[in-house]
This record gives sequence, structure tokens and C-alpha cells, in this order.
Amino acid sequence: MLRYEDLSTFTDGKRYAAEDMAALDTHGCAGCSRCCESDMGDSLVLDPYDVAELSRATGKSFDELLTGFFIELSLVDGVILPHIKMNGEKKGCLFLNEEKRCSVHAHRPSVCRLFPLGRLYEGTGFSYILQKDECAVTERGDVRIRDWIGIEPLEEHEAFIRKWHKFLGLQRKRLNEASPELRHELSKALLRIFYLTAWEEDFFSQVPQRMREAGEAFRKLTSEDAERRHEAWMEENGEKIRKVMNEADRTE
Repeated sequence: MLRYEDLSTFTDGKRYAAEDMAALDTHGCAGCSRCCESDMGDSLVLDPYDVAELSRATGKSFDELLTGFFIELSLVDGVILPHIKMNGEKKGCLFLNEEKRCSVHAHRPSVCRLFPLGRLYEGTGFSYILQKDECAVTERGDVRIRDWIGIEPLEEHEAFIRKWHKFLGLQRKRLNEASPELRHELSKALLRIFYLTAWEEDFFSQVPQRMREAGEAFRKLTSEDAERRHEAWMEENGEKIRKVMNEADRTE
């Protein structure tokens, strides 16, 4: 989810790279699960890599994660995307076990891996930012950001994040310009290609093909929608146009 605030209001003002050290070591969280029990489910947006990892961890398909109420769909900056569903009085994550520990920790979503880091997108890339006053642990040690995130190869994951961010930006523009019918079809296609269709184990090698498939599907849907709207317009205005053209012929 995009934020448009002044960085100084919610970060330490620095930009970090993967090899930098940052105050992230929460000492195992010392039994704290506040960040996992906060009512912020619709901000915990899941990209396709996150859903692929959750499917591996749980053995559940995207459909099953939805119907099991582990995740849900909502409109995120103009695009329909899945996010973690919070539940109960404290609006806690359903992946928390009875000991208030993450039951899918090895496959947890990127936003959970990052916390209290975030990403700052600038141009075609991004840097990491450290959010202040978000984590309940105030005395934190320094950790290398690569180690904190714990995804390898991190370079491939970062390349995917850049592509996905750019892709979503293009789709937001496309959706803003689309008719209601086209927006519905484009949203269904995005969910089908990137979420409903299961990913094989080597996620990153499949990304280029999925991107190509989405580009082809979206161009086809856009073209078909333009033809439908043209036909509808002609049906509504065709007789009027013919009368104008006939009048012009008689005048000549």
C-alpha cells in the first residue's frame, strides 16, 4: 500500500540498501506479538511471491486461503489485491498460534519480513526505510538488512519487487482509463494469472512468462472492450450519422 507522507514524520530519515546495518534486532520479540495483533490487515498487501510462499507453508491453494478466511481481497490504490485477514477482538493475524508465535514464519509475507522496515520507491528502484514508533521493542540491536529479510537470492527478489511495482503502476493507469466492464475483466485476469494459477517451486524464473501472459491478456481485453464500445456507439448513433452523410451527399 502506498503512503504519501513526509518521510521525517514516520522514519529516521535515512535510506538503506540491503548490505547496510540498521536497528532491527528485536531479540526474538521477547514474547511480543503486538505488530501481529494490530488492526492493519488491509495494509498487509500480498504480492504473488507472498501467496506462493503461504501456499507452500500451508498446503492450501489461493482459493483455499480465501475461503478459509486467512486472506481477503480489497481495492488497493485502484487495484484488487489480496491481504492478510485479521480476526478476533484484537484483530490478530490468523497465522498466530496459541503461543502468539507465527506458524508460517519461514514463509511469512514480505511485509512481515521487512517490519519495521518499509520500501521507498523512487524512479525505477527503491530503498529501504526504517519506520519509527512502529515496533514495540525500543532497544534494538543492529542487523544487516539482507539477513533481517532472510530471502535468498535477495537480488532476484528485489528485481521481482521492482518489476511488480512498475507493473502495478501501469495497471492502475490502465484501470483508471477503463470502462467499468473492462476494469472488472482486467481485475479478474490479474488475479487469475498472478494468484489463482499456482506457482512452481522456482518462483523467480516464472515471473517473465507471467508478465508476458498478462500483457497479452490485457491488450486483448482492452481491444475487445474498445470494439464493444465502438459497436455500442455505432448502434446508438449510426442512424444519425447516416442521415448527416445522406444530407451531405444531396448538398453536393
